[in-house]
Amino acid sequence: MREELDEKHIKSIVREFHECDSPIPITDCWTEYRNKHQCDPVYDQFTGEFLKYEERKGELFISKYQFFEFAYSLTSDNRHRVLKAQGLFDEYNKNIKGLSGEIHDIFGDAPGDYQVDETPLAIELVDEFDRNRRLGRPTCYSVIDMFSRAWVGLLLTFAKPSAHTAREIIFISCRNKEVFCKEIGVKLNEPWLPEGKPARIIVDNAEFASALTDAFSADANIEVLFNKEGNSQEKGLVERRHKTLEEFLFGRIPGAISKKYVRSYLARRVRRNAVLNIRELYQILIDFITRFNKFYPLRTLPLSKEMKEDGVKNVPNQKWLWGLVHRAGDLQSVDEDELFMQLLESAQVTVKRDGLFLQGRYIRTFKKRRTSQGLHYTCDWALRNFVYEKEIGKTYDCKFMRYSMSRIWIVTDFGFQEAVLHPNDASFEWWSAECIQDKKIEEATENEVQMDQYHQEQSKTVANAKAKVNDAKKEQDQITVNAANTQDMSLNRAQAIDREIVGSKEQLNKFTNQNYQEEQDIDESSPEKVQIKDSLTNQRASLFAEKARMNRRRRG
Repeated sequence: MREELDEKHIKSIVREFHECDSPIPITDCWTEYRNKHQCDPVYDQFTGEFLKYEERKGELFISKYQFFEFAYSLTSDNRHRVLKAQGLFDEYNKNIKGLSGEIHDIFGDAPGDYQVDETPLAIELVDEFDRNRRLGRPTCYSVIDMFSRAWVGLLLTFAKPSAHTAREIIFISCRNKEVFCKEIGVKLNEPWLPEGKPARIIVDNAEFASALTDAFSADANIEVLFNKEGNSQEKGLVERRHKTLEEFLFGRIPGAISKKYVRSYLARRVRRNAVLNIRELYQILIDFITRFNKFYPLRTLPLSKEMKEDGVKNVPNQKWLWGLVHRAGDLQSVDEDELFMQLLESAQVTVKRDGLFLQGRYIRTFKKRRTSQGLHYTCDWALRNFVYEKEIGKTYDCKFMRYSMSRIWIVTDFGFQEAVLHPNDASFEWWSAECIQDKKIEEATENEVQMDQYHQEQSKTVANAKAKVNDAKKEQDQITVNAANTQDMSLNRAQAIDREIVGSKEQLNKFTNQNYQEEQDIDESSPEKVQIKDSLTNQRASLFAEKARMNRRRRG
């Protein structure tokens, strides 16, 4: 019978050998428990060398199965904590933990519930315009309809996951595929049926959990659901499709690689074999997924009794077409132009007296922690409706494309109103948000350096001004406040103005060459020049004295 002391010993063994960074199985923990609590070590009496463990005689011990029962109960209660400590929690959830299978009871009963995933595709590509330039592996976005298991959207890009790429893949999955393929220069050899706006999408936390990405769903009326962290198996449909693409490419396309068959130290050699560009890969993959949708018998595709009675086979396209007729409630048809505007990134602009201000935090890239200054815009609609006068400080929702910040669109009750860059920021026309941020941060840094230099240079001005003040004080007689306030300011100012007028006349004579023709050949230090200067000085003095007498006579 297992007693309290036995349970205490079992807990200590499990904690020491199983709930640790390098755990051993519970079956091996039994050996450790038995050696420590049911046996005694036997040593050679001459050399002191350990020989064996010998079971104690005359005592009652718990059995192996009693140990297993209590030990397994401990590990099951602490399973999540132990796995997190060992760094195996995600792997356990993905590959070992039992699945309830409830997600298809909640979602996927009709077309319009999509799973979205992003994964680097295991193939090396080259540049479209120069096949000698290697670009590395593209990122592949796939969208799968949970009802029909049909491939709804595909996006290949070299850009990192962002709000923009999220918008791109959602827009592609909703729009007409013939138009999309024509835009990217791909021939559609088989019909790609799925189109329309879904009711909800299920995505990974890591890829789309940002405020910018959440913004588009509110405007587009698409519900965004995030699977729990470390539970990528909740999107098992789309996760498996990426593996299907890579299995198709490996062995057929040069530059493709497989983690299963290629050792990591050999993977670096694959880049040399790259020959395809991204547009050619688009053509291959779109051919593959359209034929997959049309012909592949999906053994795991669930079909109801009603579907089988209607002759629906376990092919994605057939179930999709059946769902459009019988279960079309969640899928909405939408105008592409309207959908494009709805899926643009959202932000808010603040009304100022001279325009609209978009804060720098909306255009920042997350790889840079520093936020740049924002952008100023002008809007004809706001000017006509006196928004700048009546609503200073109010915020308006707006839409923008971060790869071209020349224009934004203000969301109003009268629709989208276009706003263009203010003349102060017109130099950033057609610039991307990232380039604008980099440039503004660079300019701010340069301005800080320039401002430091400015203050250093102006310190010379301050020192010179102080010296001038000190010299002036030495030449000035000390007077009382009353004496300073009782001086005739009009007379003093009139004399100063007269001196300015005389200086202006001299400047006029100098630049019009009047009364100075005979003086051009006279040296400055010659007696003639000195005599001329003295006579001019005497004339000015007599002029000022005469004018002062006239002013005093006029006031008297």
